[in-house]
Amino acid sequence: MTSYGINDNEKSAFAGCSPLRPDTKIRHVEIVARLVERIHQQPGFFQRRGDIAFEALMSPAHFTRVFKSVTGQTPQNHLTEAKKQHSCELLGNPNLRIKQISARCGFVNQNHFSAWFKKQTGQSPSQFRAALRRI
Repeated sequence: MTSYGINDNEKSAFAGCSPLRPDTKIRHVEIVARLVERIHQQPGFFQRRGDIAFEALMSPAHFTRVFKSVTGQTPQNHLTEAKKQHSCELLGNPNLRIKQISARCGFVNQNHFSAWFKKQTGQSPSQFRAALRRI
């Protein structure tokens, strides 16, 4: 019995098996690329890692491993960055109210969006918008 709880017979059954076949790696890259594009097109559509994993037809844990191996960051971090970038772009449009921006970014509650945005940028959405006007 090895330190991982696998005996020698079980270990030999997996001898010669590669951890991931090349065609599987290619498929993972394609899936992640498609989802990264979708995240950037519609950052408000996905709320959690599980939502993205569902689109990939993978469990959240497996999807996180696959996504991180392809992009170098977790799906949640990537989603957060995409939402932050999208919200900053939308705040540059003076015709959109902050409530509308929060909805487009996937937030049901404007207060939640404002707190999240301040945590991400160090400024409230109103402060950020005012700073953009001064530029």
